[in-house]
Amino acid sequence: MKPDGDWKGTLDAAGTKLDLVLHITTKDGALSATLDSPDQGATGLPIDSISVTGNSLRFEMKSLGANYEGVFSADGSQIEGQFSQQGLRLPLTFKRIVKDDSSESVLKLQKVDVGSHGLQLLVGGQGSPAVIFEGGFGAGIASWSKVQKDVAAFAQTVSYDRAGLGQSDLGPKPRSAKQIATCSAPLK
Repeated sequence: MKPDGDWKGTLDAAGTKLDLVLHITTKDGALSATLDSPDQGATGLPIDSISVTGNSLRFEMKSLGANYEGVFSADGSQIEGQFSQQGLRLPLTFKRIVKDDSSESVLKLQKVDVGSHGLQLLVGGQGSPAVIFEGGFGAGIASWSKVQKDVAAFAQTVSYDRAGLGQSDLGPKPRSAKQIATCSAPLK
């Protein structure tokens, strides 16, 4: 079974639905993968180990205390299995995403260099002026992702993880208002 590609599934935990996207690649004969949780604004979550044996797939995510075990359908279009996390076992079926122009995400992750460190941005849409989504109280990209996706349909949008949060690098010390303003770079 050739698992390479993108797979989408919906986890249903007590009525709360959470979309997950599994990205599997093979490089030099070794499988690797990441997981996205678009509803939470989380992308590129590392999968520590992934294996395919016959028509079975298994992966483990140590950072989340989670694993998945599933079986490929005969035609290879889906993987039906169980997602386990901290003692909870939930059914989860991933379906292969067939790429076409309409399946592309409205929002794209990119990391920009602001001189002393890198910031993780989520950018979408087109036009001017841009709508900037600012997360507060330690929140980052995830806090605005659903609203940002809707606004990106008619305007350019940007959200970001502040320095030291999410996938953004820790900024220079001392963290003062003057230092933060000095290190800010305009978006291009």
